[in-house]
Amino acid sequence: TKSIQQSSIGKWMYKFLIFPVIRYINTVKSLTLADFVYTGFFVASNICQSIIYWNFCKILLKNDIPITVVLTGSMEPGFNRGDVMPVHTWNNSAIKVGDIVVYQQAKRPVPIVHRVIEKREIMWPPLNESDTTKHQYKADDQPPRKQTMYLTKGDANSQPDWFLYDYDGRRFLMNENLLGVLWGIAPAIGFLTIGFKESTLFQIFYYSLCIFSGLIGYAEG
Repeated sequence: TKSIQQSSIGKWMYKFLIFPVIRYINTVKSLTLADFVYTGFFVASNICQSIIYWNFCKILLKNDIPITVVLTGSMEPGFNRGDVMPVHTWNNSAIKVGDIVVYQQAKRPVPIVHRVIEKREIMWPPLNESDTTKHQYKADDQPPRKQTMYLTKGDANSQPDWFLYDYDGRRFLMNENLLGVLWGIAPAIGFLTIGFKESTLFQIFYYSLCIFSGLIGYAEG
């Protein structure tokens, strides 16, 4: 019985692992310069299609970053690492407490997906440091005016996001920081993006797979 199992495993490995690699190598050896040029056009065409789809999403959702990926577990259990979220730009005045928003700041370029837990009207910039925003008013600043500001928090976090946007003394988000409101969710399909961000080996594997697929497709066509 043991020998039969080992034989079955060996056949499976040859069929699904070893044979495809040998096939790739033999195919690449038989290709000409024209084949490689075709593959280059094939890869470039896929890149152009991706750009077109991305810009279509930007127009549809009225947002420069129409799709974002959850990178951490700060919104669990409702949203998990790797989930993909379409983001729609709404009129900021319509944002209310409880909405899930995506925001971004100059010193933290990665978009953050968290829930609004407080919305208030605040004079900005404040005239002194006693204000909850702790911002020191300077003579060359614009005159203070009432602005709508937001406090956010991850559902799985124990504290609000002060530590994320307190680098300049600010304790609330401004309208200019908001990218949009969550419009939907596609679970787990964002791990491809996470792999690109966190693993060089994954990038090499992905691009190699694209090139080999193009070569094989051309050879078989």
